[in-house]
This record gives sequence, C-alpha cells and structure tokens, in this order.
Amino acid sequence: MPTIETGYQAEQALLRARLDGDAQERGCVVVGPAGSGKTTILEALRNRYAGPVLTVSGVRRTPDLVFGHLPACRETTAPEGDRPAAWLRWAVADACRERSGTALFVDDAHLLDDDAAAIVHSLVVHDNVPAFLACVLDADRSPAPAVRSLWKDRHLPRVDLPAIGAREVRDYLTRVIGHPVTTRDVAAFTRWSRGAPATLVDLTASSLEADQWEVVGGVAVLMQRPSPSVEERERLAEAVEGLSEGALAVVECFGAATPVIGTRMLDWLPLGPMIDLAGWDALLEAERCGVIEADTTRVRLTVPFLADAAARRTPALRRAELAGRLATAIKVGSGTRTGASLEDEALALTGLLALTTPQGASAGVRLAAARSAHRLGDPEAVRALAAPRADIHSADDPELAVLYAWALIHLNHLESLRVLTVRWADEPLPAWRGLVDFLTEFGRRRKLGGRAFLDLHDSDEGGLIGGVAERMSRDRMSGAWFCFLLAETAMLVGRYTEARGLLDAVGSAADDDGLLMFHLAYVDVRLQTAVSGADRACADTERIRQASGWRSDQVCAAADFVCGVAHANAGRFDDALAELRDSAPFLVATRLEDSSARLMGRITLMSTGTGWRAGAAPIEVPVDPYALLTVSELTLDRAWSLAADGDAAGSVDCLLDFAEAITGAAPTLAVDHFELAARFLVPGETEVTRRLTAGVGTVAETVEPARRIDALSGYAGAVRTADGAGLEAVAERYRSLGLVPVAADAFAQAADARRAAGATPAAVTDHLAAKRLAEAVGGLASPAQRLVAAPLLTRREAEIVALVAQTRSNAQIAEQLQLSVRTIEGHLLRASGKLGVRDRKALAEIWREQLSASCA
Repeated sequence: MPTIETGYQAEQALLRARLDGDAQERGCVVVGPAGSGKTTILEALRNRYAGPVLTVSGVRRTPDLVFGHLPACRETTAPEGDRPAAWLRWAVADACRERSGTALFVDDAHLLDDDAAAIVHSLVVHDNVPAFLACVLDADRSPAPAVRSLWKDRHLPRVDLPAIGAREVRDYLTRVIGHPVTTRDVAAFTRWSRGAPATLVDLTASSLEADQWEVVGGVAVLMQRPSPSVEERERLAEAVEGLSEGALAVVECFGAATPVIGTRMLDWLPLGPMIDLAGWDALLEAERCGVIEADTTRVRLTVPFLADAAARRTPALRRAELAGRLATAIKVGSGTRTGASLEDEALALTGLLALTTPQGASAGVRLAAARSAHRLGDPEAVRALAAPRADIHSADDPELAVLYAWALIHLNHLESLRVLTVRWADEPLPAWRGLVDFLTEFGRRRKLGGRAFLDLHDSDEGGLIGGVAERMSRDRMSGAWFCFLLAETAMLVGRYTEARGLLDAVGSAADDDGLLMFHLAYVDVRLQTAVSGADRACADTERIRQASGWRSDQVCAAADFVCGVAHANAGRFDDALAELRDSAPFLVATRLEDSSARLMGRITLMSTGTGWRAGAAPIEVPVDPYALLTVSELTLDRAWSLAADGDAAGSVDCLLDFAEAITGAAPTLAVDHFELAARFLVPGETEVTRRLTAGVGTVAETVEPARRIDALSGYAGAVRTADGAGLEAVAERYRSLGLVPVAADAFAQAADARRAAGATPAAVTDHLAAKRLAEAVGGLASPAQRLVAAPLLTRREAEIVALVAQTRSNAQIAEQLQLSVRTIEGHLLRASGKLGVRDRKALAEIWREQLSASCA
C-alpha cells in the first residue's frame, strides 16, 4: 500500500471541504457519498480542535450503544433497567459542561436511529455543544429527521464535499509515486476513481503493488490499467448481477472489447455498431441505469471496471463470439461514418478485435486496420496487426510488411528493421521500393551532412520540391518522409523559403502517418521562431495539437513535446513543463527518450538557477544533422549549468566554440548559441564581444534574411559597444518576436550599461522592464538578471519615497516614522542620487512608475 503523511491527507481534505473558521469552531455537517473522505475531514477537524472532544459513531445506531461507552455515561449511576435516552442526553451534556468547550464528533451520522439522532440534535440546539458530523446523503441512505434538521433549520452549516478533481488526483499520485505524472494518467485515475478518494488510494496501491509504473525521464508513466481492490471487485460483481438483461448485454460487449479499447481508445466504442449489436432499447436502458455515457458518435461505461467484472463471469467462447460480432458490426458500419478520424478509429478497432477471436483476422482486414492505425499514429497497433505472432516472419504480405517496417522505425527497433528489409529486399512493390529509397537517403544525409545533401538534390528536376513530387508520385508515404528530410535540412542551413515550400508540399500526404506530424511540426517550430517569432510558433503548434487530438496517445504526446519546445522559447515555462511532462510516453521508445527530461531540467535552471545540472557536452561536432540537433541541445544544457554555477565566462566560451564550429553546417542552430552567449555577456568592448560580433556577422551572411537573425545582429553590436539605448531597442524587438526571456535579459543589460554611463533615470526604466518580464515568465535566473536583482533603494529609502509619492511633507513623514526631519532629508537625497532625479516631483513620479510596473 502507498504510504502518505496523515498531515498531507488532512490538509488536502480540508482544502476540498473549503471550511471557514466559523465552521471549524462551532461545528458543521460534512455531507458526501461513501468513500469521499468525510471521515478523513472529521479526523482532521478533531485533531485541530483546541478543546476536549467526545467521539461517537453512528454505526452503533441506538442511544445506549452510541453513547453508553463514553466515560461520562459509565461513571454516572444509571436508572434501573434500560437507560432511557433522556438520561444519556443529560449525562453527555453534564460531561460537556464540566469540561468547557467540549465538542462532539459523530462519524456515520446517517446510521443513527431516531432516538440517538434526537440526542445529538438536542445537544446542539439546547446545550450549544459544538458538533461535527459526517453524513452520507444519497438515494439509498437518508439520515434521521433530527440530523437533517441540523442543517435545514440552520443550526449547523452543511458542507457538501465535492468529488476530487484532476488537481487533487495529480497531487496525490505525485506525492505517493515520488515523480510527476502525465495528464493522461491523471485523467484516467480521475475517471476510474469517480471522485472518491478511497477508490483513488486503492487503485494507486494496486498499480504500485503490480509494478505498473515506469519512470521515463523523471516522469512516471502508467503502463497497464490497475485492478480494483478485492472489496471493489466484489461490489462490481454484485452490481453486474443486479443489472437488467438489456444493460447486462451492453456491459458484456464492453467486457469483450476491454483488452483492445482499454489502452487505445479511452474506453470508447463507436455508437452505430453498438446500436446494431446490442439494440437501441438495451442502450437506452443502460443509459437510464447510469451504466453508460454517450455522445453523438461514441459510447462508454460510466464505471470502466464493470467491463472487467462482466468479462470474469462471461465464458471465454462467449467473449470471443461477442468480440467477433462487434468487429463485424464496426466493419459494416464504418463505411457510413463521417470523418476520416472516425473511419480510422473504426477500422483499427475492427482489426484489433478480430485478432482476439479464435479464427483471427484475414489479411485484408489486417491490412485495412494497419493502415488506419498508421494514420492514427499507433505503431504498436500496426505491429500487432502486421505481425500478429510478434515475429518478423508472420508479416507474410508485402503491404503489411512495409507497414510493419514503418512501425519498427517509429519504435526504434532498428535491428528488427534490418532483418525485415533484408527479407523483402527483392520485393518490387512501390511502397517497399519507396521505403528502401527513404532509408538510403536518410543514411546518405548522415554521411554527407546537410549542405552536401541539399547540393545533391538541387540537381533533381524541378529542384528540391520537384524531387519530392517525383518520389511522392511513386509512393506517397516515403515521398512525404523524404520531404521531411529536405525540409529539416533546408531549415538548418538557413534556406528558409525552400523549407517553408517543402513543408507546404507535403500536404495531405502527411496524414498517411500520424507520427510524421511530430517531425514536421518540430521543423516548423524552429522555422517560425527564426522567421516570424515565438508567438507565431506557439500558435502554430497549438493549432497542430488541436487538429491531432483524435489520433493516438503517442501523437498527442508528440504534439505536447513540440508545444513544450515552442513555449519554452517564448518563456511560457509553466505551460512548457506541463507539456514536456506529458510527452514522456511518446519518447519511451525513441532516440529522444531523455529530451523532455533534459529540457525540463534546463527550464528549471533558467527560472530558478537551482536543481538539475547537465554533464559535459560532446567535444566533436557530428556531420549527421539529426545528431547535430541532439548535440546542440546538450551544449545549451551545459551552458545553463555553467551559468547556474556562477561560471558565465566558461558558459560563453562553450557557446561560442560550438556556434563557430557549426556555422557552416547548421547556422540556424548557431543562432541559438550566439544569442545565449550575448545574454550571458557583460556589455562592453572585449575580445569575447568582438568574437560574438564576428560570428553573428558570418551567420547573417550565410542564411536568408529573417527577423530573429536581424535582431541578433543588433544585439551583438549593442553588447559590444555597451549601447544602452541600442540594447533597449533590441529588447523591444525581441519582445515583439515573443522571445520574452531574451528581451528580459537585454533590458537588464541595457539598465547596466545606462547605469555605468550615468543615465540613471533610463537605467531605472530598463531595470523595471527587465524585472517585469522576468516575473512574467515565472522567474529568470540568468547572469543578466543578477545585475538587476538588488533593489536600487534600501528598505527605509523606499518607505520614505513611497510616503513622498503620497504627497506627505518631510515633517509629516518624520512624525509618522519617529525620525528627525534631517534624517528624512538625508534619505531623500541619497534616493534622488540613486534614481538620477533632482526634485521631489520627479522622485514621486519614478516611484509611481516602479509601483505600477511591479503590479502589472
């Protein structure tokens, strides 16, 4: 079982209850369904109550059993025979009067009988005893009228306990598992627990005991659905037994489909085939009973584990027969469905369900299903459909085998891919020939490098785009992937117009492979950031994420990763951290496995200057553009780590060395490193700033004109000359590009340069702008920000200037602060010198400006 501090549970419970101070002192009735945490809240309130307490439970029901065990009742002589309720009521009341402030705590108050409930009511109403009650209130259980009267007649406030939401689920899972968890898993546990903390605790315990979590890049990912507790399974079994015939038929269909839909479709089944299979009447009956929920196209169980309970009581052959009938119904109905996403979901589900039947699935069904799964971006489903025996040789059809090969590429199973391509080396199918050509081009780019690779294909008829069109005419999918190779390379070398044209040329062919979207979007982020700015890149990635929401979990996670990269550039650190965490499932089986973790660590360093540190960056610069992207990110990680350790000079050397080394091969990546070096430098003419200016000049001559490169050219020049006005103008340009962290640092450097030049008022303005932007991104711990971290005024100076801004005279200020007028005048003189003003009016104006900026 997971262990968690009692104090933490209590704190979370009280937050959910939203109890005000009065309710915690005079008493309240906490109302909620079973398992909602009422007892935990009652215990938390009891532990916090300042005075003595009497604790009873409604489970005992009758007055003598509820109150008779209390010391006050045992020590008092009882009347002969059974002790009447009136005597028990006075005994408890006397005990409360003897110990001033004694409170009564009643758990399971809905179980009290009428006499016991009347005693509690009387103690509250007539004896003013503070009372705290926990009470279930639902259709099956209703408390005694005397208990209901407590809140109906407003003797005690009623506190309705809300169901736990996603935030509470995330907090609990993170606390218990010891790692952050994905939004997908938070949503799953929120749905499975149905708002009940007790169920959440049981399911979490089950998942930990079964070792169903895998930590990927510091993020916990649930790999299998947990099993309910024994008690919950028994309750679910009883619920299934009590279902009507129609509702049971619906649940049995879900039981047959659970092995497939539980991991791929969020427990949804298409509505049309379910109507054909179970019938409208059965579905309506199940909906009336609260067994299912539906929208216009889909249906699923409200309690997912009912499907498991139904499957356990359904014979294996019956389950197989239901799966086959469901697969047939989906296949027949899929052609009448609207929308490519619905069609692909239906076809993929058809094939996967057919695989679970004794007769299996025909090659035709498997091929249609595998193509749909490929469009959905689910390589595991493609692999299962193309090679049902998890064996290369079971991919016995060339069209299935080529889909299997693409799945192996996505899953990074390179050795299996090599064996498969050798086996089908002589296959003339265009899809196979296209795949082999793509792998050849991929290897050629790794060997030649980006520029030589583009030079090679510039000679294609029609240039780069013409070469893509020719390949796509032979095989759409491999042609689209070849287009990605060219687009990424063109972006890296600074041929931005061609990169945009290539991305546009892919068109609808990208839809043939759901995961191609991730690679194209990653290129687009870098392209848009260079040409149009970070805001445009963020908007585009958000649009792509919305458009791909119908695809697989892997595609959605890939979209999250791309959004995380875009938002990190823009300084939207909270969004970026959440998205990068959610991308972990996608990265499990790829070469980017640790990318999200590293970028999350870098964001932490950028925003706080503490925590994660990167190791040494690779010394050699690779020729392979793919590897170059990885080494570039590792170098940026290392630079931020050095800066966090106070070695800004070492960080700048690291950045400049790498940027100069890759300017010829990938000038777009060099921009990232030159830009960060500019942010880490102290403005002024030095050998390092001259080196920066020369490097940026080379990049500007190498790439096509772009807004970010223009901004960087101005940045390098202003840093070298310590031009405060120039740095301020650069900061404004970067702010317009949406690159807020860069703008914040440029403002800070402008403030430093202007202060050194004696332009104190302008320095104050830039100082405030830097602080405002750093606060907007949630904190920025760069060397430039440390230049403006210290306040310009002391606490006493700030206090006095604030009073001046309120039009107080020196004498009034001296009287209020109990200081002499001469002391006040001295503080104002020093404050005016620091802020570069000569009179009280200007001093007050600057203070109001600073106050307004800090509140913005």
